[in-house]
Amino acid sequence: RLWSIPFLLVTVVATWLLAGIVFHRNRALQLAAASVPALLPMMTFVSASVSPDPLVYALWSLALWLGARVLVERAGYLELGALFAVAGLAVVAKSTSYALLPGVVFVLAVAAWRMRDAPRRVVIALACVALAFAVTAGTWYVIARASDRSAAAQLTEAERPPDFDEKEFVGYVWQYYLPRLPFMSQYPNLDWPPQAYQTWFKHV
Repeated sequence: RLWSIPFLLVTVVATWLLAGIVFHRNRALQLAAASVPALLPMMTFVSASVSPDPLVYALWSLALWLGARVLVERAGYLELGALFAVAGLAVVAKSTSYALLPGVVFVLAVAAWRMRDAPRRVVIALACVALAFAVTAGTWYVIARASDRSAAAQLTEAERPPDFDEKEFVGYVWQYYLPRLPFMSQYPNLDWPPQAYQTWFKHV
């Protein structure tokens, strides 16, 4: 279980660096931000288990920091390549990290817009990010297909969800935060006090 402790340290350091960009190197606010993943009991619990989640937390934290560097500090090709390499590794670690891709593509779009007066720079930036993502996520995809494995098992092997019911969805979200109204269906896992309190306050 000690293998996941370095990932927690990376998460803490990346949070410190991200807060430094957001709060303009205010050390007190950086310390406060970094203390959240460092001292949060759930982070310690997850990091002590055999799970890809500690690695995902570390990679997402690095991606947020690198993205902020590009957006705020106008960082260059190295940071853009590192951002897409980290995103590729996150996708390999856990398929839910595909949710990270819209954000990194947005960062790339902003960087390309800033370089619009220098088309050569735009081409170099696109080449850097394509290479970085291909080396990470692309390599895994080739290995998975060559070994007859799904490259994104969490997405491709999931069962087809039932038809979406707007009324049931609204009722579930309502009961997650508020008491059930008489005309709403009752869900076994949603009782009073609300599940939002159980998840975000009591369990933390």
